[in-house]
Amino acid sequence: MAPVAIPLSVKGAQDLRELTQALKDAGAKDLQKELYRGINRAMKPLKEVARKAAREGLPKRGGLADTIARSKITTRRVVNKRRNMYSVRLVATSGHDIRALDRGKLRWPVFPEEGSDRSEWTWKKRDIKPGWWSEPLKRASGIPREEILQVMADVKRKLEAAAR
Repeated sequence: MAPVAIPLSVKGAQDLRELTQALKDAGAKDLQKELYRGINRAMKPLKEVARKAAREGLPKRGGLADTIARSKITTRRVVNKRRNMYSVRLVATSGHDIRALDRGKLRWPVFPEEGSDRSEWTWKKRDIKPGWWSEPLKRASGIPREEILQVMADVKRKLEAAAR
């Protein structure tokens, strides 16, 4: 399944784009790494919010809640050159359609008998609480915002000091 991304808008996204470009232009790889480590560190609490949301918001029977909670969750920095945008996203990769689950749609195959091909499967559907994933993450998105801005300020200060 394609990963699902929850964008984090940071006031100062333009500053973040400009800072990453300045770091690239200066060839300051150590400061780039420091910035990226800081962003990852700031996003870590959101990963726990996402795992908790899965455990609390999804059906436990059949292990779905636990499976989604154990999904690989990473931080991605995304550059959109056409829109001149830079964003930070929390991305979960799972064998399940997390977007559909977040919309409140759960479905699973029912296998008629052993040896049957996929065309013979039927699907059961169940509505679940929509927003179980996105709502807690939106509420918690303020957690990393200030820390990311602080990391940006620190890296910018170090870059300016190195340029002198």
